[in-house]
Amino acid sequence: MAYNKAKEEKKWKARKEAEEKQMRKLGVKDDIMEQLRIYDWKDFNEDQRYYRRLVRTGTYIENPIDNEGQHDIFTVDGLLDSIVNEKLCREQYWELNRPAPALAL
Repeated sequence: MAYNKAKEEKKWKARKEAEEKQMRKLGVKDDIMEQLRIYDWKDFNEDQRYYRRLVRTGTYIENPIDNEGQHDIFTVDGLLDSIVNEKLCREQYWELNRPAPALAL
């Protein structure tokens, strides 16, 4: 999913307003809150510059493909041994081992 600056900014403003409301209850001066707001805004902008350029690659590195249990198949028997479905295995076996039709000359 791409980075959505407007959505993140809206979340940041909501958090900041709640924080300032709490600071007002605690008696923090307005000039200190303004300095904090300016500092936090710079921090938010640095983060958004990073996330805007971040390429989402999914979980490719975190979840490597599980190759355990898989092996190369070189023979018909190897192919039949790799089939998990027993009914399919039997059908394929008979299909591969049926006698060839006689050729008419």
